[in-house]
Amino acid sequence: MAMVACLKDMGFTEGQIQAGLKATGSKEIETVTNWILNNPDVTAEVDSGGGGQTLGATGGGGNVLGSAPGASAADDPPAADRSTSQTDVARSLKCEDCGRLLKSAIDAEAHAAKTGHSNFAESTEEIKPLTEEEKKQKLEELQEKMKQRRMQREQDEKKEAVEKEKHRRKEGQNLGNIKEDFERKEMMKAAEQRRREKEEDRLAREKVKADIARDRANKKAAADGGSTNISTLVPTQTSSVQQPTATTATGANGAIAPKTAADYKETRIQIRFRGAPPKVQKFSSSETLAAVRLFVQLNSPVPLPPNFSLMTSFPKKVFSNEDLERPLFDLGLVPSAVLDIHQTN
Repeated sequence: MAMVACLKDMGFTEGQIQAGLKATGSKEIETVTNWILNNPDVTAEVDSGGGGQTLGATGGGGNVLGSAPGASAADDPPAADRSTSQTDVARSLKCEDCGRLLKSAIDAEAHAAKTGHSNFAESTEEIKPLTEEEKKQKLEELQEKMKQRRMQREQDEKKEAVEKEKHRRKEGQNLGNIKEDFERKEMMKAAEQRRREKEEDRLAREKVKADIARDRANKKAAADGGSTNISTLVPTQTSSVQQPTATTATGANGAIAPKTAADYKETRIQIRFRGAPPKVQKFSSSETLAAVRLFVQLNSPVPLPPNFSLMTSFPKKVFSNEDLERPLFDLGLVPSAVLDIHQTN
């Protein structure tokens, strides 16, 4: 019990503490302390009856202070002889290290355990009972000692609580910084992804417009018999649109034949996923759409429904199961295309 340990720290013996607890039946440390201080004779009898060494009395066959080891009550001198040698009987134990008088061997053991002193001797000095003033002074000292320990414990608890709060705030701040940094990076990635998609869509639209304009110019040049300058009919292309560098064939009428999808050996296809970055892969122009669908199934960063299909966003077109066996150049996915995932109901 915490109260027993506290009373032992004050210098009381186990016998005194148990006697005080039994007599008062209280759990208040002050009540037990007052009883022990007000009943020194009773507590001394309790200490001397434990079967160990006693002061001037025997118990359970123990040794008597002032007699030879192993002597018993049967070896005590007659009453007449005791009266003459009464002054030589040991009445206490004295600590040779600090000079403190102790009532019994139990007190000596407790004193040795507390202070580390080991030199004790028998003494004929009798421990005088405490006066009322001494009892009051000792009680005040014990109360002050208890107060100091309580204040120290409260200070330690407050200090520990402050340290815990500082650690909690620091951990929360670190987690907040990590979260903010992660969110900032995710926002930057999403913004960069949107920018790339917009740029790719713009390039695709410009490419389609350029192809339409070139087809119209070629048709008009063919209708005019090749006399019209094609460069005056085709609008100037922006620098962001890459023109094919391969030399195109010239028809019989002198017009430049446009480069068809069959002229490209491979195509660049971008697959966009919901909630994940897109993937770009090059395919042979003669491969079927089923090869692209298989690539999507094997490399999708997100779960896909089993009945998904592929679709183009501009112009919007959803490919059917029949389209899976058609080559990419036949589906208009050459030389480049952007495909989205479409879930079939």
